Parts: sequence; C-alpha cells; structure tokens
Amino acid sequence: MRIFSINFNGGFAIVDNSTAMMNIINNEYSININEFDSIESAYVQCCRVFIDRELKNGVREQIALPKLEDLALNIAFYKMNHLKQNVGQRVFVAIHPKTVGILTNAEAVVGFYEEVVYANIFEVNTIMEAQNAINFHFLRQIMPMSAYITEKIPYYNNIPTNTLINVDYLEWIKKNLIIPKNLTYNIGLIEN
Repeated sequence: MRIFSINFNGGFAIVDNSTAMMNIINNEYSININEFDSIESAYVQCCRVFIDRELKNGVREQIALPKLEDLALNIAFYKMNHLKQNVGQRVFVAIHPKTVGILTNAEAVVGFYEEVVYANIFEVNTIMEAQNAINFHFLRQIMPMSAYITEKIPYYNNIPTNTLINVDYLEWIKKNLIIPKNLTYNIGLIEN
C-alpha cells in the first residue's frame, strides 16, 4: 500500500489516495510530500517536519501532536491557531533519482506519483526557484567528488512545467567519475 505524508503550513495529513492528496494540495500551501511503505513511517515524518517548521517559526513551548491511533487516514491535522490563506500560483518541485519535474497544480502532482514511486515533492515560490532546487539537489551529491569528475556537470535549465524529465545522474556519475584504486566510495547503487 502506498502511504503519503503531506506536510503543509499549519498541519499535516497521512493519505493513501489521490482524491485526499488533491484536496489537501488545493486547499493548503507550503506543501511537502513524501512516500512511505507504512502509516507509522509517514506519521513519524509528518511529526518531524511539523515540529521543524514550528521551531523555525519561533515556537518554544511544548507542541501538541495527535497520537497515531487518534489520527484518521486522509483527514488533515491542523494546529490550534491555523488560519486558512488564499493560495496564488503554485510551483512544486518533484525529485526522484532518475526523474524530475516542475509541477503547477494538484493534478500534475498526483500524476507524477502515478508514474514515479518514492519521489519527494515540495512547494517553492517560483519556477526559477524550482529549477535551482533541482540542480542543487543533484549538485550537493556530485560536487564533493569534483576532484575526480572528468566532464562538465550537467545543469537543467528551462525545464517545461508539468512535464517529467529523465535525469539519470547515477549513470552520468558511473561514466564520468574516475576514482583511484586506493579510494573507496559508496554512491547509492554504485560501489567499488
């Protein structure tokens, strides 16, 4: 069963269907979605991200969270003083090790999850910020190896919205990383 943790400004939800996912995306903002194999793992992620956001917002008192057994599937949990806000243009970054996308609506987000398993989707403010987030995600994994890279690192610019782009950085690393025999490394699926 596919379970999704959805964090948003002022709350979170654990969902298992596209209708609930679209409802939350259409009605909330500052979305962050992750996929898990279990409700328990999704619950832990929801609580962790919710607490992180509250601490970043200056909350210093104990934060009330629902118990897992009290949290209904496909129903959002809201903090006590949550106020709904109007949501303008939406831009979501979708990242998977082999596929990325810049999505602009709930239907595109749900469509991405229909094609890709175990991706992370989060909301940003602009399309430029989305492109930067995609490049940053891969560069922070590749750049520590820059002394052993033989080719120019690929960047993705002008990514069309609501379109999936295949980016196989893992394959690119296999072809362009020259590691001396006395060094060992472990990059995801690549080991020597």
